[in-house]
Amino acid sequence: LALPLLTPRPEEKRGGSVMVRLPDSLPAAQVVAGLRVQGITTDARSQTLRLSPGLLTTDAGADRLISALKALL
Repeated sequence: LALPLLTPRPEEKRGGSVMVRLPDSLPAAQVVAGLRVQGITTDARSQTLRLSPGLLTTDAGADRLISALKALL
């Protein structure tokens, strides 16, 4: 989706979240609300969208998130 990845790439520096930077023209709160309407729970700090896939997240669930996020961008 051409969003800058803010999550550290080295495995030893990563936690359980994936963080991407949203464009300044798109308020993060709007993206979080748009995803929540679709049953996708996320969080944001400023323009950083935080995604926390768990062990039960499926490939289909990740694909659904990507599609929903793409539509909001």
